[in-house]
Amino acid sequence: MSFGGKIDRSGVLYIQRADMLVEQMCPYGQAGNLHNCSHQCPMFGEPFRRQDGRWIMTLCGKFGIVFDKFLDERTLEDDEENEQIETEPV
Repeated sequence: MSFGGKIDRSGVLYIQRADMLVEQMCPYGQAGNLHNCSHQCPMFGEPFRRQDGRWIMTLCGKFGIVFDKFLDERTLEDDEENEQIETEPV
């Protein structure tokens, strides 16, 4: 089973749940003031590819999440393919 994720063009994190990507919400948001998990947060780490080919990123300044497949849409141009993308769908 592979585990995927992506950061959309706005910097919002999505993590694969079952067969779909789900927008992630900040666990520290307060009731009535929920916001998404995004690169606007100072505790949002940049994803990087490990030597084994998997992706890892740190969230909330301490939690490491490992992805088999990852797409960072922030680096995509409209007609350009992201070099980091694996060709399999997430």
